[in-house]
Amino acid sequence: MGRLGLLVTRTLPGAEHTANALRALGHEVWVDPALTVRPTDEPLPEITAIKALVASSAHGVKALGHLAGAKDLPLYCLSGASAEAARALGFAHSKAAGEDARALCDNICHTLSPQNGALLWARGAHTSFDVKAELCGRGYDLQTWQAYEAHASGALKKSTLAAIRDGKIKAVMLHSARGAKVFVELAQGANLSLSALGAITLSQNVAQGINDAGFAKIVCAKTPNERAIREAVQNLSPH
Repeated sequence: MGRLGLLVTRTLPGAEHTANALRALGHEVWVDPALTVRPTDEPLPEITAIKALVASSAHGVKALGHLAGAKDLPLYCLSGASAEAARALGFAHSKAAGEDARALCDNICHTLSPQNGALLWARGAHTSFDVKAELCGRGYDLQTWQAYEAHASGALKKSTLAAIRDGKIKAVMLHSARGAKVFVELAQGANLSLSALGAITLSQNVAQGINDAGFAKIVCAKTPNERAIREAVQNLSPH
């Protein structure tokens, strides 16, 4: 497939990471996050008894960076934007692997014994994969801190609306069920037809929520990770 016009709607900074990877493949990319992430009001947790940290997004990494002594602890995070955030913030012992939360859990289980002590997961208010249930089910003592929350954006950018109406954007990339729902609502609020627009989703769960939205075609990533959703672009036929 040749050059496509693509819209990335995931939250920053991950959106820019995705956009840069797509541009490297020769595509023209617009970035317009459907959700904006903000810190919650939850108090900072005490980590004196914590032996390792867990972050399933770059937002979690940034939140952990505010905790005194956190940068001296092992940090388990995802590859890509999360790993970049860990390096930028100066985490001395970051261990990045995989591009989804399940791979993150597998990395922890392969390299860290449950007997090593308690872990702290910096999570968002809405998560698509329950890291706590997964790790506790494997015998780990995982404490959670709801450090951030995603809020719906107020409207799509004028440049995004114009590019879709002019046929420059051929498909929208949707990384989460909530982000997909918000994008459709914003499009409907702007009286924007989706009938000429393809959708590329991170998972079947994301796709199920937009089956009736009127997209020309919906393509799902084979596995729920960043590499697979980029590869799914190749399965979107021109229309």
